[in-house]
Amino acid sequence: MTNNAQLTTLIGSIYDAASDADKWGQFLASLSGMTDGSCAMILMHETKIPRHTVSASWGFDPKALRLYQEYYGEVDVWIGRGLGLNMPDGYVCTSESLIPISQLAGTEFYNDFTLPYDVKHGMFGIVGNQSDSLANVSVFRSPAAGPFNDPQLETLRLITPHVQRAFAIHFRLADLESRAVGLENAIDMIQCGVILISAKGNVLTMNRSANRHVSGAKGLRVRVGKLCAVKGSESERLMALIDGAVKTAVGEGHSAGGTLLVSRPIGRPLFLTVAPLRVARRPEEPAAVIFIADPDERTELPGDLLRRGYGLTAAECRLALLLVEGQSLNQAAAQTRVSVLTLRTQLKSVFAKTGVKRQGELIQLLLKSSGLVHR
Repeated sequence: MTNNAQLTTLIGSIYDAASDADKWGQFLASLSGMTDGSCAMILMHETKIPRHTVSASWGFDPKALRLYQEYYGEVDVWIGRGLGLNMPDGYVCTSESLIPISQLAGTEFYNDFTLPYDVKHGMFGIVGNQSDSLANVSVFRSPAAGPFNDPQLETLRLITPHVQRAFAIHFRLADLESRAVGLENAIDMIQCGVILISAKGNVLTMNRSANRHVSGAKGLRVRVGKLCAVKGSESERLMALIDGAVKTAVGEGHSAGGTLLVSRPIGRPLFLTVAPLRVARRPEEPAAVIFIADPDERTELPGDLLRRGYGLTAAECRLALLLVEGQSLNQAAAQTRVSVLTLRTQLKSVFAKTGVKRQGELIQLLLKSSGLVHR
C-alpha cells in the first residue's frame, strides 16, 4: 500500500524530470517499485506516420526497446485496443481490460515480443490523446507476478495528471530553450557588441563581438559578474548608467540609460549605449542592454550580397567596398590600377543602381543594408 510520503516523493520526481529529461528513468523506477512492476516506459504513438517512440524507460532490455520502435509498436495489441476506445487524458486501465489473456496469447505481439522479455501484464495511464498521437505511461509485470490490483491502479491514477502537467512544462521549457538559443545565435551574428544585463545588474550573456572587447581587458572587463571599464572614472559612469537602466526595468526608476566613451590601450575609444529593456519580473531576466560600437573595426560587406541586391558588377562592387573602407577615388585607383576616370564612370553606374546621388549617401546605404552581421 502506497503511503502519502512515498506518493509525495514520487510526484516530486515527476516535476524534477520536467526540467531534466534524464530523470524520467528515475521516476519510472520509483513508480515500478511502488506498484511491484518489473519494468516501465513512457511511450509516444504517432498514428499518421505511423511511429512509436520510447521516450523514457526503466528495466527493459535495450534490444527490446529497439525492436518495439522498429516493428512491434505497430502490432502492439494493447495500444491498438486503446486507440479504438478513444480514451481521454488521465484515463487509466489494465491490460486485461483491453484484451483478455486468452486472446492476447494468440497474438504475434505476445508470443514473439512480450513473452520472450518476460512481460504479460500491464497498466496504462493516458498522458495525452490527440487526433494524431497518444502518449502514455506504462508499467509491466512478468507472468509469475499476476495482474495489477486496484490499489496499484489507483497509484497510477493519482500520478497520471502530474505526468500530464510535467509533460506540458517540459515542452514549454524546451520551447523557451530553443528560442533562447535562437536569440543567442542571432545576436552573435551582429557586428556591434551586445551585452544583456540582468535585473541584479550582472552580465547575463554577450555576443562574440562584445566578448572580444571584454576579454584581455581591452577597455572593458567583467568583475564579480559586473561589467566595468578599465579606467576608474569611466567605470563609475558606466556602472551608474547600468544601475539606472536596471532600476527603470524593475519599476524603480525613470532613467533612459545613456552613452559614453570607454578608453582602451590601443585604438580610439569604444562607444557604448546603455538602455533599459521591458519590465523585468524576475532577477534572472534581461533588464538592460549595452551596445558597443568600435570605430576602428572594419565593417564586413559581403560582395555577393551587393551584386545580388543592387546588380553591381564585380568592378563596381570592389569600388563600393573600397569607399566604405574610407578610401578616396585616387587611393582606390592606385590599389586597383584603374584610372580615376574609369572609377568615376563606375561610381556613376553604382549611384544609378543604388538610387543615391552622393558618395556619402552610398556609404550610408551600404552600411545600413549589409554591414550589420558577420559573414
